[in-house]
Order: sequence, then structure tokens, then C-alpha cells
Amino acid sequence: MRRVWAITRRELVGYFSSPVAYIISAVFLLISGYFYTIVISYTREASLRFLFNNMAITWLLVAPMLTMRLFAEERKLGTFELLMTSPIRLYELVLGKFLGAALLFLGILGVTLQYPLFLLAFGSPDLGPLAAGYLGFTLMGLGFLAVGTFASALTDNQIVAS
Repeated sequence: MRRVWAITRRELVGYFSSPVAYIISAVFLLISGYFYTIVISYTREASLRFLFNNMAITWLLVAPMLTMRLFAEERKLGTFELLMTSPIRLYELVLGKFLGAALLFLGILGVTLQYPLFLLAFGSPDLGPLAAGYLGFTLMGLGFLAVGTFASALTDNQIVAS
């Protein structure tokens, strides 16, 4: 498990040492914040039902930006062979890279937890659908990341992997 966390740490450092993580986070949070504002101002109900629908479509477009570089960049840079000959198993490599993208996704999703906090402060939302919505969005987002990781493993071109 130590090797998996080393690869995960390497992926997270790779995301945050370039502007990729910051741009992806900003784009997703700006779009979801816009939809949150629009949905709350038009529906006037303490529910995030419509927001989760919009965030799902937004994440469908944003998730490939996170995953397209996972394996495709390793092949392009010529470090894939080095990774494959290192003393780690294939599942540790895949799991480490996936966890790096998943932790970034969960961090971005964690920032959106302020939306239900505002609803709790100014309204009385039903907590069951809120929790189920976040659970469903988390599972859906992780599924999108898994498909993107698989697509990145198939090719050495990042654009094709997206």
C-alpha cells in the first residue's frame, strides 16, 4: 500500500505543480456556482436537485481533463517503460493514478459542500436527499474517472484519451 500512496502523491504533486488542477477546479466551481445561484433564485426552494443534474453534465465534460494525462503522458514522455519495469505491480500503478485523480475530485467536491451549508443557514432543506445527491454525484464522478483512466491507458495521445 506504500507504493500506491507514493504514486498517488506523485500524481497530486503533478496536478498542483502545473496549472491543471487550479484551472479545472476554477472552471468546475465557477460553473457549479453559477448554476447554484440560478437554481436557487428561480426555484426558491431549499433543494439541490436541479444543481446535481447540472453538475453531472459539467463533470462529464471536466473529468476527461483530469484523466487524459494519467497514462498517455507517461507514454509520451517515455517514462511508461520505466514504470512498468519498476518493482510495483500493475494494479498498484493503476490504483495510485486513479486515487490521485479521485482525491483531486473529492477536494473539488468538498468545496461545493458550502451550498448545503447555505441552505441550512437560510432554509430548512431535507437532509436525506442532500446526502443521497452527494453520494450519487460522488459515485458517478468516480465512475467517470475510472472510464477516463481506462481510456488514457489505451493510447499515448492525450487528446484521444479525452
